[in-house]
This record gives sequence, structure tokens and C-alpha cells, in this order.
Amino acid sequence: MSLLRLGSVVIRISELLNMKFIGNKSIQTPIGKAIVEVIEYHNAGRYGERDYATARLEMLAKHLEEVKKYDENLLNKFKNKIILEESYYGFRFEAA
Repeated sequence: MSLLRLGSVVIRISELLNMKFIGNKSIQTPIGKAIVEVIEYHNAGRYGERDYATARLEMLAKHLEEVKKYDENLLNKFKNKIILEESYYGFRFEAA
């Protein structure tokens, strides 16, 4: 079930950031690495860690959606930081 959650959150993040997580370049980003990590945990049978890593990505998506609702210009600033500078704020369960 968690891989379905992962697919859902990847779609949400992709749409919010206008990014695709396909290919070598995109999976080398911090978010791409987090996505790969979830799959690796799943394949290793480490379901608790898989679910926790998925939850981190879900929180990132949730916070980006909240930023978008509040101020799209602010979301665009986060997009630039995440895409151009490869800064990823989701590991701390917050967007800023």
C-alpha cells in the first residue's frame, strides 16, 4: 500500500515543482534520492522506514501546497531554490 502512497506524493510534488523524477539527473536531486530511498526500503522489507520516508515526502507536498494556497510567488521562490540550488527542506518536516 505504501508504494501507492509514494506514487501519489510523487505526482503531487511533481505538479507543485513542475519537475519529473525520471532518469539519472532527476534522481540525483535530494528529493529524487528520497524517492529512491523509499523504494529501496520497500524492496528490503524495511516497511517502517519506508513509511517514515514516505511521510517525510508527504509532509513536503503538504507544506508546498499550503505555501501555494497562501502565495504562489513564494512557492515559485521555493521552486527555484529546490530546482536550481538543489535545496530540500523536507527532511526537517517543514518547508521553511
